[in-house]
Amino acid sequence: MNPEGTRPLTTHSYRGQLDRWLERCDVQDEHGRAVQTPHQWRHTLEPG
Repeated sequence: MNPEGTRPLTTHSYRGQLDRWLERCDVQDEHGRAVQTPHQWRHTLEPG
């Protein structure tokens, strides 16, 4: 529906894609629990 990428994603689309990606990649927090929100995911990134 947006092959050129000129329109922004809706929140619903973004969350749906991120949720599937987090599950597929088995992203976990520091306690080994599955990350389930964009905010939790942000905190899993290690500073470079």
